[in-house]
Amino acid sequence: MRFKLFAAALLAAFGLTAAAGQAFADDDLRAQIREEIKAYEKEKKADPKNDKTFKVYWSDGLRLKTADGKIKLKIGGRVMLDTWGIDDEGLESGTNPNSTVANSTSGVEFRRVRFYNSGEIGKHFEFKLQLDFSHNDVLFRDVYVGFKHLRDCWGCGVPNIKIGHFKVAQGLEQLTSSRFITFMERAMITNLFPNRSTGVQLWDTFRGGRLGYQLGVDLNDTADFEDGNQSDGDGSYQDGLGYTGRVWWTPWAPCHCKAQRLHLGASLGYRDDVGDGARLRARPPSHLYQRIVDTRKTPGDPLGSSAIDNAWIYGVELAWVYGPWSVQAEYAGVDVSQAASGDPSFSGWYAEASYWITGESRNYVDGVFKRTKPCCNFLDKDCCCKGGWQLAARYEEIDLTDAGVAGGEATAYTFGVNWLLNPNARIMFNYMWAETTIPGAIAGDFTGDTSAFGMRFQVDW
Repeated sequence: MRFKLFAAALLAAFGLTAAAGQAFADDDLRAQIREEIKAYEKEKKADPKNDKTFKVYWSDGLRLKTADGKIKLKIGGRVMLDTWGIDDEGLESGTNPNSTVANSTSGVEFRRVRFYNSGEIGKHFEFKLQLDFSHNDVLFRDVYVGFKHLRDCWGCGVPNIKIGHFKVAQGLEQLTSSRFITFMERAMITNLFPNRSTGVQLWDTFRGGRLGYQLGVDLNDTADFEDGNQSDGDGSYQDGLGYTGRVWWTPWAPCHCKAQRLHLGASLGYRDDVGDGARLRARPPSHLYQRIVDTRKTPGDPLGSSAIDNAWIYGVELAWVYGPWSVQAEYAGVDVSQAASGDPSFSGWYAEASYWITGESRNYVDGVFKRTKPCCNFLDKDCCCKGGWQLAARYEEIDLTDAGVAGGEATAYTFGVNWLLNPNARIMFNYMWAETTIPGAIAGDFTGDTSAFGMRFQVDW
């Protein structure tokens, strides 16, 4: 009996010892895991280069970046829905003996529907892919790769480089994104500049962004619907190489106030061996309207039917921002070397002024205008906020008649009201009145006028 009791006690002791040993082993394993986690977190904190996970956030659009900040991505787009009511009686074909196009009609259109992906891989490499879906086709807009901050590696004076399809560097209005222009349509003189082309551009800024330049070489190879000057496959400067330079300077920019800026700029472009495909034309400030001035209205079309040796395109820019006030003006000219047409020269200019009645200011950055943010988003603060409200007016002229080319002359007045709901959405109201003089070899000169009222619903991110 005693032996049985001793054996049972011994077995119980062994069981307790084994259980205690397992418990101690589990505690050691847990402690080891905790130490490994602490070591990993310490290593990651000390060396964030090892953490390549993306942080996703919103900054006027969808943004992604790694913890070390070396890889950054943007995913964005824009949608612009326009509606226009047009009074075309003054220029309709029935009253205009020189008209070569159909009457313009009121209507609705998606002016732009674009999506893009851009980013930076490391400090020195960038890219962008932007596609447009608004013309029953998929069109390239900005598609390029670039190299930045090369001066950090190779010394001062080494510029940034951009290679691909992008805007030719001419014109403040042209280079400002359609998301941030003051009126629904750009001024008519932007049709004197080339638009987007495929090429190489060198660029840089100095003195904290107050001085900059752009130099480019391109081949005008792409039909572009941006503003009508290269529509339907017949470009404004369809053939040959182009060479372009632009400089800009901000001589007045108080450091304490970003809402005070004075911009001066100038650009010069040269198109070599243009060929026989040149055509300059422009609409009034309504995209649904016919092109009221057009060099191919000339009998015999000397500008488009005979080879052009070269063309010089030049422009000067002025912009002034003082708090809610803004003034902007540009002059552009084109000198064509072509014996058949007598070496014509074409030109145009515009001036505009705007005022933010809710206190905002146009945002000027590195030679162009960027996104303006309202002081208070619409319906914020217990539904009391009104968003941002801007009043604007513009006067412009364009002349495509000279030395045997009778493309016509046009003047236009545009009045606008912009309602900025938040940084990414706005509603625009435009009233446009234009007068056109079209030379006619048989019926004589014809002068007529037209007017239109437009609205745009815009969102971009």
